[in-house]
Amino acid sequence: MMRKILTLCFCLIAFPALLTAQNWEPLGLNVPQLADFAVHNGNFYISAYPNVLKRSTDEGKTWQTLANDMQNVFMLVPADDRLYAVTYNNFDATGLLYYTTDNGESWVLDTAGAQGNFFGPGKAYIKQLHYWNGHLAAIFDNADAYYIRSIATGEWKKDAFLVANDAANFTSFGSTLISSGAGINYTTDFGANWVKPKNAGLPAWWSGSRVFKDGERLYIWGQAYNTKMSLFTSDDMGESWTETKYQNFVRNSFIGVPQTPVAFFAKGDSLWVSVSNDKPNTTPDIMFSANRGETFSLDTLGLSAEPFGTISATRFVENKGYLYAVIAGTDIMRKKISADGTSSIENEMDDLHFKFFPNPASAEISFSAHQDFKGVLVLTDYLGREVLRQTVSGKAEINIAQFGAGMYVLNVFDAEKRIFTEQFIIQR
Repeated sequence: MMRKILTLCFCLIAFPALLTAQNWEPLGLNVPQLADFAVHNGNFYISAYPNVLKRSTDEGKTWQTLANDMQNVFMLVPADDRLYAVTYNNFDATGLLYYTTDNGESWVLDTAGAQGNFFGPGKAYIKQLHYWNGHLAAIFDNADAYYIRSIATGEWKKDAFLVANDAANFTSFGSTLISSGAGINYTTDFGANWVKPKNAGLPAWWSGSRVFKDGERLYIWGQAYNTKMSLFTSDDMGESWTETKYQNFVRNSFIGVPQTPVAFFAKGDSLWVSVSNDKPNTTPDIMFSANRGETFSLDTLGLSAEPFGTISATRFVENKGYLYAVIAGTDIMRKKISADGTSSIENEMDDLHFKFFPNPASAEISFSAHQDFKGVLVLTDYLGREVLRQTVSGKAEINIAQFGAGMYVLNVFDAEKRIFTEQFIIQR
């Protein structure tokens, strides 16, 4: 991964390969009650209530409506040559499972062996569905309804280990399936045997609601009894866990309780966490960390406010160097992060010769760029509030003595757009 290394002398600021410099931009769907988004076989798919299903073959520029008989598709799950669609009927808590192998032209009802609805006729809906290596893991809306299924055989098998350990969520790599709960557990043989690591470092009475994997690193968020949601990381498959600083940056939501995570994406040192909205008539709250959770700032430039309530990003999807965020009930937003470890923004930084030091700082920071560069420098605190705006031309000395200790974000704009952003720390 390309890095621009910061020291306390004249050199480049630490500049992560995954940048937040580009604003979020809408795909412009204009689809009420948007439910989910998936990428499969190079095509984009969206579902919306009550029975809208659309496909784009040009990465969201145009969309075609797909004929279907499904109602309320709330989850789309890519699985090799299949794309699964999961439905939910909110009148009787039932649901059905479908799949397509022809890019959505036709859909096959796939309910053989599925759980019956505990409260009456019909099939129980699937609350969680995860695909890995030719298999599905599912949590049905019934008591102790944890199942694993080989797509080749089509047989759902109840997993006693998952039942005993109350799995909440899944992630995977290769043939390894990882479940969250009171820590993590994993299987490398499709549920025949499970490994229960030490999970040292997690609080007592811990309940993990989500687990994610990026490279060799695992992330889990959850909470112990009567505490805020926390985010932990592990580099040894759950033998030991280290808490990030996520809690330090969480605010109270619009109902007065700490914001809770909704969606998560990790790549390299960069993390994006969507949290429950903190108040009405604001943008969704997406928190960004460029250092694996040591510090966070809001990443909301380009997002639109919801004037009549609160909205959140419910899913992140990466595709071809863009990160897509599904904004509940409204649109899909995207931003450029990285295609192959670099980005056009980074190349632009090379041409402009941006320098910024020191970091951390206490009284003054120095900024310099190509001698012909002219722009505006904007300093914001970690809540996104502007605290300083200054015109810059080539070089500038920025007085920060009046600001309190904490994390800040430096943004640089040229005549047309924001072209540089970086977090730094003021020490006192």
